Amino acid sequence: MENSSDFFYLTVDAGLIKFNSGNYDINFSIIRTDDYVPDTAFIQIHNINQKDFSLLLNPLRELSLYMKLSDKLPLLLFNGNVLPSSVKGISKYIKTNNNYSNDIRNSITAVDSLRFYSDMLDINYIEAVSALTLIKDCAASSGIKGVFFSKTIQDKVYSKFKALGSPCKIIKNICNALEEQFYICGNNLYVGDVPSINLLSPVLDLSNSSIPVRINGGAFRLITKFNSSIRPGGYVNTYFPSLLVGEFRVSQVYIYGNTSKNFIEMSLEIKV
Repeated sequence: MENSSDFFYLTVDAGLIKFNSGNYDINFSIIRTDDYVPDTAFIQIHNINQKDFSLLLNPLRELSLYMKLSDKLPLLLFNGNVLPSSVKGISKYIKTNNNYSNDIRNSITAVDSLRFYSDMLDINYIEAVSALTLIKDCAASSGIKGVFFSKTIQDKVYSKFKALGSPCKIIKNICNALEEQFYICGNNLYVGDVPSINLLSPVLDLSNSSIPVRINGGAFRLITKFNSSIRPGGYVNTYFPSLLVGEFRVSQVYIYGNTSKNFIEMSLEIKV
């Protein structure tokens, strides 16, 4: 399922510093899920100079990963915060002719909406407040961009409430009481089974995807060409006769790419 484009370009934007695949070899993988585990990006950039490397160690350094295919406009693949403890450089000596050159592989891990998991709240609601209002308040306090609720959610009213702990923990407890799930994607919070905003779900078949493989829990996994409209919580149409035909919900998306090989693809887990 290797990407057929003859041009694949990446930009890692970390505020004061930018790394372009025209100057650096860049590898990456992104894991997106439809549960409360944060979406995470693992990025490798070869031979960063020491000054730029040290800037990445600043707490809560924001990082964005952009991709450009052929003559299309750059697409934001990921936005999150660098985990300073994850920034590491691994040296490897490579033999070239009669000499050795030192290749340093710099690894970076970034997490979507890190404050949602790391901030600590201590707020007392002394008057009646609804569960959905609490969820909106906790999300807003940690910098979440938007909150989207399923239309089927049954709200609940608390006579009083103490919001103590991380926004993630508080919202998880509220959602458990509502018997609903939530997930974070693209700095947005989704509560319940929020339908895909796409009017037409992407179609996956043998022309663009591998044969689906059944995994635990009755779900399927497959590899497909990169498609920016496929996201956890959204839906895809599959046409693999006698195996998997119909519209199904995507529970996990794994995107990976390598600029030195001009390569990008994605694998999906689909709930049936």
